Amino acid sequence: MNPQNPQYQRGPVMQNPNMGLGGNMQQGTAPTMSPNPETPAQSPTASFQQMMRRLEEIANLLNNPQIELEQAMALFKEGLQLSAACQKKLDEFEGQMNQLITQEQS
Repeated sequence: MNPQNPQYQRGPVMQNPNMGLGGNMQQGTAPTMSPNPETPAQSPTASFQQMMRRLEEIANLLNNPQIELEQAMALFKEGLQLSAACQKKLDEFEGQMNQLITQEQS
């Protein structure tokens, strides 16, 4: 593996939560996190889709090689919280579906 080979180099993240829709980052700049006092994982009204979108944003930000270590750790922690919240919602939906199936079979 040759790190100088363009095949192994990562490109810049193209979307930043601080920018409007379609905003592009300049190459070589580190992504910045917007102040987010309440993440979707902490919001009782966040939908599954909102949490999944935020997880995708986090994954894109973490793929930037210019990201600061502290920022990467904060994003990783938020991603873990979101992942757990998504799993909880999926488990709840599965329980509801099983209950409906059981009721339908009775």
